[in-house]
Amino acid sequence: MADLTGGQLVARVLKQAGVGHVFTLCGGHILPIYDGCLDEGIVVIDVRHEQAAAHAADAYARLTRNVGVAMVAPGPGVTDAVTGVANAYAARSPMLLIGGAAPLGLRGLGALQEMEQVALLRPITKGSFTVPETRQIPEVLTTAIRTALSGRPGPVFVEIPVDLLMTTLEDRLAPIPTQYVHRPRAAADPDALASLERLLAGAERPVIIAGGGVYWDDAAKPLAALAERAGVPVFMNGAGRGALPTAHPNAFGLARGMALGAADLVLVLGAPLDFRLGYGRPPTFAEHARVVQIDADPGELGRNRPLELGLAADIGAVLRQALDVVPKTMAARVAPWLEAVRVKEMESRRKLDAFCASGETPISHYRLAAEIARVVGPDTIVVGDGGDVVGCASRVVPLHRPGQWLDPGPLGCLGVGPSFALTAKLLHPGHRVLLIAGDGALGLNGMELETAVRFKLPLVCVVGNDGGWGQIRNPQLSFYGAARAVATSLPSTRFDLMAEALGARGVLVREPGAIRPALDTALGSGEVWCVNVLLARPPTGRRGRSRWRSELRVTVLCPHFRIAGGVRAILTYADRLAARGHAVTVVVPARSRWRAAWRTLTATTPEWMRRFRARVAWVSRWDPDALPESDILLATAWQSAPVAAAAPTRCGAGFYLVQHYESLYHGDPGVVDATYRLPLRKIAISSWLADVMRDRFASVADVIVTPVDRELFHRVDVPVEPPRPRVLMLHHEYAWKGVADGLEAVARARRRVPTLRLVGFGVKRPRFPLPYDEFHANLPQERLAALYSGSDVYLCPSWDEGLGMPPMEATACGAALVTYDNGGCRDYARDGETALVARRRDVDELAGKLTQLAADAALRARIAAAGTAFVTTAFDWERAVTRLETLFEAACVARG
Repeated sequence: MADLTGGQLVARVLKQAGVGHVFTLCGGHILPIYDGCLDEGIVVIDVRHEQAAAHAADAYARLTRNVGVAMVAPGPGVTDAVTGVANAYAARSPMLLIGGAAPLGLRGLGALQEMEQVALLRPITKGSFTVPETRQIPEVLTTAIRTALSGRPGPVFVEIPVDLLMTTLEDRLAPIPTQYVHRPRAAADPDALASLERLLAGAERPVIIAGGGVYWDDAAKPLAALAERAGVPVFMNGAGRGALPTAHPNAFGLARGMALGAADLVLVLGAPLDFRLGYGRPPTFAEHARVVQIDADPGELGRNRPLELGLAADIGAVLRQALDVVPKTMAARVAPWLEAVRVKEMESRRKLDAFCASGETPISHYRLAAEIARVVGPDTIVVGDGGDVVGCASRVVPLHRPGQWLDPGPLGCLGVGPSFALTAKLLHPGHRVLLIAGDGALGLNGMELETAVRFKLPLVCVVGNDGGWGQIRNPQLSFYGAARAVATSLPSTRFDLMAEALGARGVLVREPGAIRPALDTALGSGEVWCVNVLLARPPTGRRGRSRWRSELRVTVLCPHFRIAGGVRAILTYADRLAARGHAVTVVVPARSRWRAAWRTLTATTPEWMRRFRARVAWVSRWDPDALPESDILLATAWQSAPVAAAAPTRCGAGFYLVQHYESLYHGDPGVVDATYRLPLRKIAISSWLADVMRDRFASVADVIVTPVDRELFHRVDVPVEPPRPRVLMLHHEYAWKGVADGLEAVARARRRVPTLRLVGFGVKRPRFPLPYDEFHANLPQERLAALYSGSDVYLCPSWDEGLGMPPMEATACGAALVTYDNGGCRDYARDGETALVARRRDVDELAGKLTQLAADAALRARIAAAGTAFVTTAFDWERAVTRLETLFEAACVARG
């Protein structure tokens, strides 16, 4: 028997729970616990702010997958720690906050720092407890620890009055429970496994999202095994980062938007369907994707999106079971999809590499990220604490293992960095610790660099110093302008000198070439360092008007209302701009006053677009002086461009939506070419058209590729009778549409593939018989998806296309594309990847490419999968309309 104080009981419970360090800011109410920790060999780390103590305990819990402990004084000590507890709760981190309290005998009398703490912490913890008597300290603490670690991990709070901590009693009166934490690894039942097997067997475009639950369930190895066996691309977020090494062939990051937007099966492992995943809804997730979610918390299952299968289970256990139900042929079957994701990943990586190579001064965020990436190895722990600087680094810095990357988590709590970094060094003294901090974030808990110095915890803090709260300032500038941008700028603080004042070392970096030498020196020094890197500031500008984007007045000159690819794009932009709150008027010529009057009464919307939300104005002809007052005037064809150019200033900034090089087939080439030289701002719907504007007319054009409408054009299940393959081709009377070349290519392909069936479609039937096996005339929009989906190959023999909407639509519906290099297709038709592309007007090559696709089903499947994935994700109507808004708003600013 031995006499123990309440403080010693606390320390014994913590020691038995495997706690080797506690984090604190001193207070008289908790001194007895410190004394007990010394007896038990628990290291007490005292920091400079209670929030920092809570963050350190959070990091300790994450890095050990055990409870992390912070101890604070009552009242302001507890309230200062609340932010850290809230962050741990959002991140599922099992930290224990122990708060002192006034003596029981003085409760309610106004004792020092007395307040209601248990109720305060209850909403942001898994359990909030108070200890009623000294002998119950072990029971309450072990209950709290079990609560923190069981099921979905999370923080807990225990309040202990100071008189209970100072009371002495025999240890036999307060036995410490043992074997009180049990974490059974729940598995899937046979029915759930059968459902999973069925879903895997039917998937063509599967995706895995690996969230923090993969880390907490220690499921990295079975995740890798499943990804490899099934051939599935894996995207990681939150604490799931590093579950697969960046170099793993199934690990991806930059192609997530494309993959989720096209996936037909998504396995969500330990990740809530919150804002980071677009709430699991379109357009982030494909509308018709089947979703399987596995999580320790049954309350997360089905939140925000219906599930095909939801399992409250241990992720590792289920993944090991899943290995037995993966179809043997699955990896080979989905290989084209995996390759399509890889193509997108590499394309995005190449674009990112260009930013990373910037030699500009001030230094770009991506250049800093690239230099950091070069010094990160398997023995480096990286902590991210900031906005733009961390966002850029997260896309560039390679990870090699689970737990290598730490960031705040879904609460987005800035200021965690110094605490996370010093805790990482404390637990892993043989690892290098690199903290990437924004200049705003480091201002919150930067004093903890002194804590690292005091406890001899050498870490390197790299400050991305761009003089502002960039993620807030940038949209503020966009909406309100620089003249009204307040509270989001910061001076270029000399954090390097601050670090030196705290006993650390510091260096200021102004040039890109100086980053790497500074990092090498700091990481090799064995000291605490602050590398203060001056970055390019957030952009500034002048907003010339006080109106909001939702108040733009836009006039669109539309040539007619007949269904056609170009008109459909024009009216879709008008409709979507109106849906965003803009005042959009579409002005259409009717060729006579009588027709204009009649159509004003009877044709307020296109017949094929009943939910049209813009206003329609029919006129006998376009008259520049009769156009309405507006902010933006948009010409959409060569006939309307001179009208827009001649319009008075009150009609707004003039734009020209260039949808084709119309000199090739419309009107007098000299007259049409003259419109491309008019002083209107050009918007080209393809990169090729922008090149034409630049090379032939010395005119700069912004590029906004017209997207496919995913609501109309997606793969649908349609019964298709043999023979196969079915080749679909658009019939048109224009010679440049290349129908003759297409028919010749089909005839040659049939010599090798006699079962090939040619399906034609168009606004009108051919005027004389042609060798179509079937023909569909003037189909309504809603029936086109079925036609496209029932086709194996889409043949586009056009010589020249501004973009080519039918090929894109057919590709979105699952047809493999073979096409001439007609200019416009270059934004989506990549030979051997998303399409087979023949040289312009080389019918021999076109026939050869078509024969390849017709004869090789595996090639068709690969091209179709990659093409579908690309056109449905690379171009998006929401992004396109946002880009158009931005151009319009910039023009308004320029006009003042």
